[in-house]
Amino acid sequence: MSEEVNAVEESLQYIHLTANIISTIGSLVALIVFLIAKPLHFYSFKLVFVLNLFDLIRSLTQIFPMFFKHIPDVLCEISGFVHIFAVFQTNYWSFAIAVTMYQALVLNNIYIEKYFYYWISFGFTFPAAMCTTSAFLGLYGNIGHNCTLRLTSEGNIFRLIIIYIPGGLITFGSAFIFLRLYKILSINTADNLNREKIQAKRLFFYPLILLVCIWPQLVLRIMQMDHKSSLDLMYVSSILWGLQGFFNALAYTLTKPVKEYMKEFLCSKRHISVVGQELMDDKPIEF
Repeated sequence: MSEEVNAVEESLQYIHLTANIISTIGSLVALIVFLIAKPLHFYSFKLVFVLNLFDLIRSLTQIFPMFFKHIPDVLCEISGFVHIFAVFQTNYWSFAIAVTMYQALVLNNIYIEKYFYYWISFGFTFPAAMCTTSAFLGLYGNIGHNCTLRLTSEGNIFRLIIIYIPGGLITFGSAFIFLRLYKILSINTADNLNREKIQAKRLFFYPLILLVCIWPQLVLRIMQMDHKSSLDLMYVSSILWGLQGFFNALAYTLTKPVKEYMKEFLCSKRHISVVGQELMDDKPIEF
């Protein structure tokens, strides 16, 4: 029986590691594309940039402990702090994107950019305070090759406050917004949308990605609190939770403006390369 349990734990670790490596690569690509594509620095894509940045940090903090057989306690505590902070941020900025879409497409608010600093202020103040408090209480540690909050009563309380309660509220709010937006976008076409609405429309898939990736994890945690479990759900939640960063990166890089920009960028580089090769192939000039 113990061998079966160890085999399941080992397979889950490999799945978790693979999914997070994929998300790390995807997030890096999305961040590099954003930095290169300066003409596409719309407000909506700035929100996505912040989301991709915290996706990268979250994935790295999940990969990092797996490369240590015995990770030092101090490094694990720091990694756990950053990990919990980044998990909150990925959920939070997905919700910020959903609310921004709602403001632009449903409420017809054309001044959505002014709310960015409000998002920043709350998004950093609340989790920083909670994560710092839990760190002073010594609640971070190595839990099954993961540096995160310990599985104590105090650790579970902070896990609820920082991750699961906000995550549950965010998913319900995102589900409501997603349904409203689906109705709006099924009626409106690009011809009767203003610039702000067109930018917001490009964010359509982020609330859906959040719902798909976080719900299995939430359901699994609720089951575990009731001392129940599901092996299939453990595999599904591990895959989707680890791939959330990859899906977010994919949603950005596959938007039409980004695809068109990268196509032009790569074509221009190819043209310069071809011209350079032709010049190199020419005979030297004789004096």
